[in-house]
This record gives sequence, C-alpha cells and structure tokens, in this order.
Amino acid sequence: MGRFGRCLLVVFVVVGLISAVGGLRDVQSSSEAYSALIGTQRPTFVKVYADGCRYCAELAPHFMFLEQVFGEEIELLAVDGRQARRFVHDMGVRSFPELLLFQGGASDEQEVRTRSFVGKHDGARGAQALASYVSEHTGILARWPGSVVHDVGDPHNWPELELLLQQHPALIALVSPWMDVDHLNQFNGELATSILELLGSRYKDDGLVVYRVDASDARAAHWTNTLRCSFFPTIVLSLAGKSDMYTPENTPLIKFEFLSVTYPGADRMSVTQRLEGLLEHCFVHSAGCREYVNDLPHASYYESLAELRDGSDTYPTQFQDISGDESDESYDYYDLDEDEMLFGYLRDL
Repeated sequence: MGRFGRCLLVVFVVVGLISAVGGLRDVQSSSEAYSALIGTQRPTFVKVYADGCRYCAELAPHFMFLEQVFGEEIELLAVDGRQARRFVHDMGVRSFPELLLFQGGASDEQEVRTRSFVGKHDGARGAQALASYVSEHTGILARWPGSVVHDVGDPHNWPELELLLQQHPALIALVSPWMDVDHLNQFNGELATSILELLGSRYKDDGLVVYRVDASDARAAHWTNTLRCSFFPTIVLSLAGKSDMYTPENTPLIKFEFLSVTYPGADRMSVTQRLEGLLEHCFVHSAGCREYVNDLPHASYYESLAELRDGSDTYPTQFQDISGDESDESYDYYDLDEDEMLFGYLRDL
C-alpha cells in the first residue's frame, strides 16, 4: 500500500472512532435513525429537519451547542425528515423542525416508539430552553463551557466537603435536575442568565469561589447529609478566611433554602436580590451578618460545620412582610393549607 493509501486509511479509522465515541450524528434514512436509537444506552435528543427549512437552520447552532453542554452524557441525532419518511410517520412528525427525546436501552423499533420515547419539545428553542428540557426529563444537569462556576464532580473528581469549606470563602449551590424550571434556569442556566455565574463573576476578585453540586448524584449523599439539605436549591456560604478569628474547626456557615412552598410576601424579593444581600452583609461586610440572616426566610447561621451537622435549623416561625411598608401584619408558616404544603414538599423531593 502506498503512502497516500495509508494516509487515507488513517483518516477513515480516525473518523470512524470519532463517530463511535459519540457527538452529533446526521442520518438520512429511517433504518439509520432506528439503528442509532436502538444501539445506545444513553438518552438521545433527536432533531428532525428538512433541507431549505429556515426554522431548521435557525435551530441548528443551538442544537449543536448541546454537545458542549452535555458532552458524552447524551446522544444528539439529526434526522433528514424528507428522506426518513417511515420514521417521520411513526413518530407523528407533522412539521419541521421537530425535537424528540428518547431514553436509551431500546431493543427494537417497537420499543423505540413506545417504552423509549419520552416526548416532544414544543417550547422555546434557544440553547437554555433545550438544555432545561433535557435536564428536566433525563436527570442530567447541563455543564456550560466557560463558566466561572466550579461543577463539583466534573469530570471524575469529588473533593472532600470538610476541606473545601475550610480552604477559602465559598458559595456552594446544591441543585437538582428535578427542581422547578425557574430554579433550574436560575441556578443551572446559560452563562448570560445564571445567578451563580453573575455572583461568581462579581465577587471573584474578592476571593469568593462558587461551586455547584448535583444533589441527585449518588456521590453527593455525604454532602446533602452533612449539610442536612432537604430542598433544592440550597445555598451554603462558608466564611473561611474572612477573619483571623476563624479556625478550620470554627468557620461560620450560612444555609439558605429556596422552598417552593410560598406564603404571602415571599416572592417580593427576587432570588438574585436575596443572594446579593446575603453576600453584601456576610461576605463583603461582616457587621450585622447574623441579624440579616435571622430576618431572611429559610436561612440559618451556624458557628461551625459541627453545629450545622448536629443542630437544628433556626427558621423563624413568624415570617415578616418584606414588601417594605410599615404594616405590622405577619404570617404564620404553619397556617398554610396542608395540601399546598404537602404538594410543595413532594415536588421538591
């Protein structure tokens, strides 16, 4: 075999290996589409498109970007809808583009159409909307490239919680793909809209490091148990190194849970405002930190990790009206309708 022939062989082998590893695949027939869906154990997000379709062209870069967001955790498949007519008919596709989500493990075409099929995405088609849909239905959180937020456990490193809390000031966000969509976008959305991205960039020069933990990962059990997290998202702020008085065994921690259960006045302060207020009062300026936390719904101040781990949350029974007026009216959390409370708890769990 000549040198040119050997070069061609190397190119074909490399291309074949890349295709086998994963990434975006483009297929032209129904048999290829079904083969791709049968041959994987991972979730597959399918774009059914047509050449010359303007909306398909607009969707293409957002769909392709998901490869960077989810890596090898999901499969991306583009199907030419005008060529793969049997697949289009079987899946009830009536217009282009159409987005279909499948779970892995199908053994034949019948299982692809029934057990494996998750649903169609009919919402917005920007990168964040697509990523939120995938996360909500697969339990796989997006990891946005270029983020200042450190995703714990990415790719295979799981640091010791106790050491991390003692090293430097840290804001730890424990999140879950099963959070409601608003919280999912706020705490795990794209860089332009992520609250964690905003705070990480704003306070980076002050020494604050922002971490995000997928609480649904089995490896996070020690973190959620130690920090006693029952609702997600939950924020834990470590003030390590903010004062010479703080030792590794005596570093103050603040825990702030965002409950889905609402009460009158609860949403008059946005999530961003609450976290900015927390950092301004407790990280930038330490004076008045405990008082600020005590007035913050679902927030608790602890003198150390041992106190958090062994103690009880210090939520006030009466929640003050935070609208800014001088009304003396307050609300008893336990006066909420029991069905409403139960629904909120179950949704978070």
